[in-house]
Amino acid sequence: MKRVQFHIIFLIILSHFQIAGQVYNFKNYNSDDGISNTTILDITQVKSGEIWVGTNEGGINTFDGNSFQSITKENGLVDNVIYDFLHDEIGNIWISTNNGVSIYNGKTFDSIPCLDTLVHKRIYKTFIDSKNTVWFCTGEGLAQLKDSSIVKFHSGNNILDATPIIFCNEDHAGNIWLGTMGENSFQISPDGKVKQYSLEREMKYTFSIFHPNDTATWFLTYKGLFELTGDSIVEKKIKAFEKYSSTYFHHCYEDHEGNYWFATKKRGVLKLSGTKEKLFTEANGLGDNNCWRIFQDRENNMWFGGQN
Repeated sequence: MKRVQFHIIFLIILSHFQIAGQVYNFKNYNSDDGISNTTILDITQVKSGEIWVGTNEGGINTFDGNSFQSITKENGLVDNVIYDFLHDEIGNIWISTNNGVSIYNGKTFDSIPCLDTLVHKRIYKTFIDSKNTVWFCTGEGLAQLKDSSIVKFHSGNNILDATPIIFCNEDHAGNIWLGTMGENSFQISPDGKVKQYSLEREMKYTFSIFHPNDTATWFLTYKGLFELTGDSIVEKKIKAFEKYSSTYFHHCYEDHEGNYWFATKKRGVLKLSGTKEKLFTEANGLGDNNCWRIFQDRENNMWFGGQN
């Protein structure tokens, strides 16, 4: 039986997962292990192989397999609240923070100037689309990189331009998708047209949007998982959560084998393999049922970042 290693952070490690025997060997990392803040907002792996963990007010925690070290404002970051990591094509890491964006070039940290007073300084996420446009999801609408500076993006939609944008990605057709805090979801087409997607109150807070194929879009919201197929939005039923009136979905991650992993609030971590579901909770060893972020490293270890 093939053995797959999982590293789970709250920081938590599910270090050996043996499917046949249903053996889950979790290791929980916390402040006693050197983590500066145990609310984990994002996880990535850098060129050296180190795992970088973005925390809430604790800067970046780096893990070399043995110990954790901290990178903070004292080391060149613009802020110690780290929302998101983005790797670009030339090897830079864009770091979205509560006070702008830092870029790590492999040796040093630089900040991106923001001279436009209309740009909200809180940057939840940075995204580079297929046209090489750099988008910033801010506490008040979108921004873009123009002439090496962050400037306000005016979409022509007053709701979109004023609401906190917490997620951005691009589908197979070149549409830009946006998740918001309070105003559902939006799509910006390649020709600039803006369309809002909503389903009463269920999609008001959309934390992530995922495109499993060319024709479907998933919305991960505070009320459940919803799927857009054609022009219809319906709830995607999950058997593991049927007994609950709703489930708070934070993040979806596709692993190297095509499985989908979902981070939820209070319900644990769900693995979806085709139609098969596997739920990891505190009952079978997960350190905390609140999970915010999922990441798989180059060694196929799965990392999960929690809120406690």
